[in-house]
Amino acid sequence: ANMPLPQNAANATVNVTTNTAAAGGGSPNTPNGRRIQLKPLEPEPIEDNNNNKSSSSPLDGDQWSKYKCVISMDLLESPVVGCGNCASRFSHACLQRYVDDFHRTHPPPQRPKCPACRVEMTKGLVPDKELEEEMKTCGPVECRFEGCPAQLVLSEIRQHEKTCAHGMVKCRYAPFGCTWKGKRGDLEQHELSSCNYTKVSGLVSQFRLLAATNHTRMDAMEQQNGLNLRLEAARQQNLQRGQRVCKTNLFALLEYCHLITCNTAHVIFSQDRWAPFFFTEEGRALVTNFCALVPLAILFGCTSLSGMRDILRLIELSQENEPNKAYLLADSVLSLCVGLLGMLMFAANFSDVRSSKTWHRFELGRTLGRAPVIGDVMALSSFTILESAFEVLYVGLFKCIFLWWLLTLCTAFYPVVILTLSESLPRTQRQIPLSSRQVLSRARAMQPLLFGLRYGLLGYLFGPIPCLDAAMAINLLPAGPRTDLFRMRNSFLGGLPKSTYVAYLGAQLAILLGTNYGQWRDAAFNSVLAMICLPLINCIDHKLFSLAIKTGRKIYSHSFTAVQGRPHGPDRDYNLLGLAVFGSWVCTLLMIAQF
Repeated sequence: ANMPLPQNAANATVNVTTNTAAAGGGSPNTPNGRRIQLKPLEPEPIEDNNNNKSSSSPLDGDQWSKYKCVISMDLLESPVVGCGNCASRFSHACLQRYVDDFHRTHPPPQRPKCPACRVEMTKGLVPDKELEEEMKTCGPVECRFEGCPAQLVLSEIRQHEKTCAHGMVKCRYAPFGCTWKGKRGDLEQHELSSCNYTKVSGLVSQFRLLAATNHTRMDAMEQQNGLNLRLEAARQQNLQRGQRVCKTNLFALLEYCHLITCNTAHVIFSQDRWAPFFFTEEGRALVTNFCALVPLAILFGCTSLSGMRDILRLIELSQENEPNKAYLLADSVLSLCVGLLGMLMFAANFSDVRSSKTWHRFELGRTLGRAPVIGDVMALSSFTILESAFEVLYVGLFKCIFLWWLLTLCTAFYPVVILTLSESLPRTQRQIPLSSRQVLSRARAMQPLLFGLRYGLLGYLFGPIPCLDAAMAINLLPAGPRTDLFRMRNSFLGGLPKSTYVAYLGAQLAILLGTNYGQWRDAAFNSVLAMICLPLINCIDHKLFSLAIKTGRKIYSHSFTAVQGRPHGPDRDYNLLGLAVFGSWVCTLLMIAQF
């Protein structure tokens, strides 16, 4: 052995710091530079009735029961009070071990119960001084080992029996393989003459040192793992609580949307505050749904206000012969219907609270299976709202297309920029990198809103029947990398078998052939135009997704590079590209409100 040790290492206490050399040239390092103190090896007592003066202990009588520990059923050492409600007494070491084991397996609010009467222990370990003084005067009691003439008071007999030379013990090296057994008084002679393990006591001490070092390290790792688990559980609980609060805190959502685009560095350095919005998929879906719903909410709100103004105007003109009363009445009723549909759409969105990422699927029987009914209702509502809004506003063809473009920008571009930035933040829980084909699966509101935008424009331009013809025809395109650019999920229209689309288009063609040439020509012309425009609109949406993802990544890359080397974070490090994106979003919303 290379490490200097005492001559009789088994009887010595070895103090080792973390930088001392161990066996084999290693250096056992424990956390925080803790000192490892190895207690000397002690011989293990043996219960041998043949060595006792009688088969029963002198302390087995009923007069000694009050001086025994309830846990170990042995004579009390440093007696303490348990719960205070019962007369049971415990040894200090036994009760302390019981309390430590309880706290190791139960959360801190719970308190241990008395081992005797099971009443909750509200006090600490209170010493019973009166009983301890009584034990010092009680006796004498003779030693139970054969050949020992000692007679001592009750408080000293147990300590005497631990060191009595007539007690039977094992060799102190029994854990390492020595099989000797005998009286404690013969142990020293055994170690000097016949114990082979005494000769390699230095190696034994080194082995004990390494074992103690590893044990200390394992305890430290278990404590650290337990602390990490508790911190993670508390963090998840705070995130869930924050998400529940943030669903109704519109100002916090608006502030996050502003900071994540204009001052991304601030969000990077204050992640704990904004973690409910980006840490989980549900939080990111919540923010994306909010951004996608804002423009449509402004549109149907302004349309409803326009209908209310028309009603007030009709009341003013009730006594006059105004030739446009019928048109005003129709427009006002249609505007109010748009407002009611908007309220229905938002009510449907907030009624499904299970997830912000996907719609809940309801069981509709064996034939229809499970379907996202609330999502389909929202898709039909958004389609009706947009087509009716185009009719009510009556802004002309080019202004109608311009309004549709503004709504598409606010629905397909800005929310995806926010989603990309949120998924790029550190410590974000994400699985698959965002791509243009996966946008609709990250937030549930995107699909029904884009469905309403696409088919609302086609319905206004060409009519509802050509719009439905185009929706059926585009589902016949084969899936593949080249055709995916022109396809997009069509809510309830996209899950039907292809035979349904073929049957519908065949029936529609048969109906057209049964009409006169003029009607057939106009209907076929509108249907063909709708079939041409729908893939182009889908392509525009996909391109906006790709542009938004690139923009978001560029904003984050610039902000992350700008904050490198700043440990405390910048106070105001605004990104010009982010400011332009957020400013354009606000201006677009204002332009939608002007219509």
